[in-house]
Amino acid sequence: MDPDDPGLGPFLRARRLQAALWMLAKTLSFPEETPRALAALDDWRRNRFS
Repeated sequence: MDPDDPGLGPFLRARRLQAALWMLAKTLSFPEETPRALAALDDWRRNRFS
C-alpha cells in the first residue's frame, strides 16, 4: 500500500489520538509528563480534520 494514500488519513489521525491518550494515562504515574501529554492532545485537536 502507498504510504501517501489519502485513504490512510483517518487511520493515522486515530493513531495520533491513541498516542496522545496513552501519554495522558501515563501522567497518572509520571505527572511531570503532563505538559507534554496535553501538548500532544492539543496538537491532535488542531489537526484532527487535516
